[in-house]
Amino acid sequence: MDRRKVKASKETTDSGIAVVHVSGMVITNIGVTTVDRVVRETVEKADMPKLILNLSDVS
Repeated sequence: MDRRKVKASKETTDSGIAVVHVSGMVITNIGVTTVDRVVRETVEKADMPKLILNLSDVS
């Protein structure tokens, strides 16, 4: 798997829910991609553990 083909972005809704969007090729271990960093940063900044992980274009 080419780790550069896995992309992650984040947003926080007006109601305070953190959403992490993940798209890419085959994901077998997201810990070796940018997803891990984005999720950790998002969870650390959240007041409460409200997180939605949105996966798209993965197989």
